[in-house]
Amino acid sequence: MNFHIAKRKLRSIARDLVRWSWLALLLFGCQSEPPGPLHIQFYHWQTVLEPDSLHYDVLSLSTRQELFVKVADFRWSASGPVADAELVLADDDIGYRLQPVVFITNEVMLRLSEVNDNESGLTALAEDILMAAARSNTTYSTYSELQLDCDWTRGSAKTYFGLLHKLRQLLPSNVRLNCTVRLHQWRDHEDQGIPPVDRGILMAYNSGDLEHWETENSILDTLISAQYLKPKSTYDLPLDLALPAYHWAAIYRRNELAYLVDGLTAEALTDTTRFTSLTPNRFEVNRSTYLDGIYCYKGDLIRLENSDQDRLKTTYDQLLAVVPRFVGQRLFFFRQGSAEKQILDFLE
Repeated sequence: MNFHIAKRKLRSIARDLVRWSWLALLLFGCQSEPPGPLHIQFYHWQTVLEPDSLHYDVLSLSTRQELFVKVADFRWSASGPVADAELVLADDDIGYRLQPVVFITNEVMLRLSEVNDNESGLTALAEDILMAAARSNTTYSTYSELQLDCDWTRGSAKTYFGLLHKLRQLLPSNVRLNCTVRLHQWRDHEDQGIPPVDRGILMAYNSGDLEHWETENSILDTLISAQYLKPKSTYDLPLDLALPAYHWAAIYRRNELAYLVDGLTAEALTDTTRFTSLTPNRFEVNRSTYLDGIYCYKGDLIRLENSDQDRLKTTYDQLLAVVPRFVGQRLFFFRQGSAEKQILDFLE
């Protein structure tokens, strides 16, 4: 082969190699970092925060030294939005950074939506929320994230999002603003909108109808969640996930929900002189009696509900099938009481 022809051919091959090397680098070398495991976090929803209510055995499962605490509920009153169930810190030396969560009823948003000029009302509410959030500051640390929890709807979305914008303006730039997203808000985001926050927390529990005795399990109903969690257009907001780790008893009187009793199990209903077992998780009161401090009348019906492993795993798989993964993504557990074994079993 002519020397000059061979030289040109070698140069062509070299150029092709360089070209393919850059393509390989673009395709493989610049891929994003693998998401890795989800970071585990917990909610504290009781009004009083004290060492006995923390259950350190559960908190030890946290990926970060943080605890998300409800600092107040905002409800509507004759005078407008008011805070109640405000957090009481019995001991602020717990070794965890407290991140505040504020619950707001949708009624507050709907009522403020009816006001012609609600700008001043939103400003006042945002300031009250920040005052409530300050309850989470301790000698250990100040909060770096504010989370709002509201079951907003299409009719209240504009007002709620206006409140979020107001909070973003008032918060320091280094404090992240997040909010919960319920299943219907995720599915129907074209109508209900996507909140203007840094990150959302997709809540996949309390999806069943608690008000009706016929409901199988209102905490986790995998058939209902499957109707919501279907592949769809992109939800333009990074989403953490939230699952339940608790159980309770729903007591019905004359076909209406009368009480919720946290933590009640079948062991408390084994006295056949007072309770009749209808199914493994349904009972009837056959003699008026006290149950966990509540007076139950003969004929009252009791349904036990829990977040068992099968339902948890099914719901978790449903979430992962539709929610994109990203580095730093979190898995929150809403719990009541100690749930270490239940959570450990799930995480295995």
